[in-house]
Amino acid sequence: MPIGQAERQTQQRVIQLFQKTLAYQYLGHWQDRPDNRNIETELLEAFLTEQGHSAALIQRTLHLLNCAANDQTQGLYACNKAVYGLLRYACRSKPMPVSRRKRSFSSTGNTRSATISALPKR
Repeated sequence: MPIGQAERQTQQRVIQLFQKTLAYQYLGHWQDRPDNRNIETELLEAFLTEQGHSAALIQRTLHLLNCAANDQTQGLYACNKAVYGLLRYACRSKPMPVSRRKRSFSSTGNTRSATISALPKR
């Protein structure tokens, strides 16, 4: 039996374990799926909404996860470790208190736009 077949059989056993024993929903084999990504934003957003989290916190959490996963300045191991840290130890995505925010202004031509950004925690 080629190595690929043995690996696939092991994967099938793990899938069965997760489905039958742990009651996970199997979403299929997505290897060749178009727009395949390591963080499924739509599914995660729907799950977090169902759990009762606010839209603002969900968007911040998704942003943190995507930034960690797609950081091109680090290697694959460092990216995986950063994502694991966010998942294992929770994303710090509570709303910032007003005292920790600053107002910044940017100018583009004749239009001025104001944005509120969070100060890093020190």
